[in-house]
Amino acid sequence: MTGLNVQWMLGSGQKIVNSLRAIVFDNRT
Repeated sequence: MTGLNVQWMLGSGQKIVNSLRAIVFDNRT
């Protein structure tokens, strides 16, 4: 279960980072 939780957290974090990057890039252009 711990391994799955870590994988899930990493996956969610990556999605959040990608969303924030998309917002920043949209604001720049």
